[in-house]
Amino acid sequence: MKTRKPVLAGDPKFDPRHGSEKRLEAYLGEIGSLLGDKRRRESFAMYACGLFGEGDRKSAEPVAARLCGDPDRVEKTHQKLLHFLARSEWKDQPVRVLAARYALKLMQTRGAITHWIFDDTGFLKQGKHSPGVKRQYTGSAGKVANCQVAVSLTLANGQTQLPIDFSLFLPEDWAADPDRCRAAKIPATMVHRPKWQIALDMIDVALADEMPRGVVLADADYGNKTDFRDGLDERGLQCAVCTTVGLAVAWASGCRSKSWRSRCPRVRSARQRGARGRAHRWPRDLRSCASSRCQARRLPVPSSGS
Repeated sequence: MKTRKPVLAGDPKFDPRHGSEKRLEAYLGEIGSLLGDKRRRESFAMYACGLFGEGDRKSAEPVAARLCGDPDRVEKTHQKLLHFLARSEWKDQPVRVLAARYALKLMQTRGAITHWIFDDTGFLKQGKHSPGVKRQYTGSAGKVANCQVAVSLTLANGQTQLPIDFSLFLPEDWAADPDRCRAAKIPATMVHRPKWQIALDMIDVALADEMPRGVVLADADYGNKTDFRDGLDERGLQCAVCTTVGLAVAWASGCRSKSWRSRCPRVRSARQRGARGRAHRWPRDLRSCASSRCQARRLPVPSSGS
């Protein structure tokens, strides 16, 4: 099957008069070429249009009800979408890469990629059968709640952000219960990985897909993990990550003496420093031999009215 290349802004063939409908058709056609089977392509296009369309509920059943013109065929359409989402065998990674590159080409006309952002997203749940659900902390609720948690990778420049990868966090108690995983249709190959390891695996995939590099940003849930920071170093990536007060850092080898250790100022948080925000200076005899990949700074925060 011959693959059609999408026409994007910045391309000489781009014409805004073609309208969003033709651009959407071309985009869905590109993804359809990766799905292969005609019925699979049809189900994908139907589900994608349901996500783009009106209505608050975006699960398979309400999407089928909105898109199916014949009420008697709603159940059949619903089952068709469920089969595509849960049972049909197709690889999501090529689809993700195509979608990311499609958006990146336009995104980079407005500015180069400067950052890779890692974060957790929580999905509040009521039951206990959804894959990976348990009582755990989620920023969505700001507390421990019954939820699923996923790790996301977002590429950003000074203008916008683009999520390119998303992976479910599987808690240890789930991974230790194969019957529960089987009932939730979790593949047997999926094991428990800490969130920082999921992030490193995402980085490996993004690098293999030749995504444009950026400075890695992450909160203390990642920044406190030495293995995560070392993993970034091994991959040649710069980072600006949060850490908690009291985190131990290794000093550079080859220092002339050990007497400077007792004179080294403790890193204190902005709250501990108070309103003065005065930065400590390294002793003069340390500036040539001490090194750190971390820095604490007091940042101005705009008022709520600005």
